[in-house]
Amino acid sequence: MSSNPDPQLSEKAPQHQQQDSRLEALQFLGMIVGCCIIVGWGATILNQRFYSTNQPFYDSVSYHDLTHHVMTTSKEQGLFAGISAACSGSTVCLPFIFSAFAGLIVEPSRQIGIWIQTGELAFLCCTLWIFFRRVSGASAWTAMFATAPILLLRCLYMNSGGLSDYRMDLSLMLLFGATCLWYLIAFRATSYWPFFMLGVSCASTCLFRGTAPVYFIVAVGPIVLGDILFFRRDRRFFAGLSI
Repeated sequence: MSSNPDPQLSEKAPQHQQQDSRLEALQFLGMIVGCCIIVGWGATILNQRFYSTNQPFYDSVSYHDLTHHVMTTSKEQGLFAGISAACSGSTVCLPFIFSAFAGLIVEPSRQIGIWIQTGELAFLCCTLWIFFRRVSGASAWTAMFATAPILLLRCLYMNSGGLSDYRMDLSLMLLFGATCLWYLIAFRATSYWPFFMLGVSCASTCLFRGTAPVYFIVAVGPIVLGDILFFRRDRRFFAGLSI
């Protein structure tokens, strides 16, 4: 009797393993997003309690005013009018573009900015988990525990500039960190999707904060140049960076 394995079963085994790996990743990323939602919900409570007895900060007031204007414009005049209002008169536009879409389904409130920043926090945490899995080779649970300390950063819970406040400085920190992580992931990648995510993250950072390109040129530019000159000269890497 022949003991040779069935070739069809041998081909299906890697496919099942890949599907299980993707399912596991989705489960852990879902848990990370859930934890960030809990942190965001707590930030909305902190926002309500703080502003019930204190005056708002100047920067926050200006961002909230523009958010209210964009959401109202989007609801009364349509989405394109809201996006137009979001992109005029400010070096920051992406959070207000999100507000234009939000204006179609919810009423304006101070919590809009908090949930936008909560999304950025979730994006950073998910990126960090992927970094530990793909670059460091950590197990799913080890990557989970290594990512958790991000949620304990003191700056997230400050009344001025924290998650309960609405400042673009926090957005810059979260998205800049995510962009740097995506570059490290893409550097080790054999596919193009990490480069695509790198581009999305970098573009989002620049659209959230007008000074972000300066940070990228000064802090990340020399690293990219060094990698090109001394480490990666293959076509895949150059093609990925072109994305």
